[in-house]
Amino acid sequence: MKIRRVSFDYDFTLDREDVQNYAKYLMSKGVEVWVTTSRETDESINAKRAYPETWKYPPNWELYRDTDRLEIPRDRINFTAWVDKWTVIKNNNFIWHLDDDDVEIEQAIEWDCDCPFINVEIDGWKDECERLLNIKI
Repeated sequence: MKIRRVSFDYDFTLDREDVQNYAKYLMSKGVEVWVTTSRETDESINAKRAYPETWKYPPNWELYRDTDRLEIPRDRINFTAWVDKWTVIKNNNFIWHLDDDDVEIEQAIEWDCDCPFINVEIDGWKDECERLLNIKI
């Protein structure tokens, strides 16, 4: 059986409760859920000393809180470190990627990414995801 794999942006996408509920639903149906974020890893940020040591939480604490709660394995989190997401997603057998960033979506189209990018900000985003997955709710 072919693994069905999808990708979610984190900020303004998977950090939304409705999107988290959808991700949980997909996982319950055997879909492999990944996160592809423009963020850098905590280690990379720490190496640059890009945030004050006095901060209460590390930079990605909320991402890890949410993905741990959703039971998305940490090895399924792609940190692109500000590289265009389509370059990480292309040729990795994702059915779709859900994002809020118009620039990322336009770049995926412009550079002929083999994975459709769906805008979470438009009405019917879930219907489009479902159509591509061919899952009946």
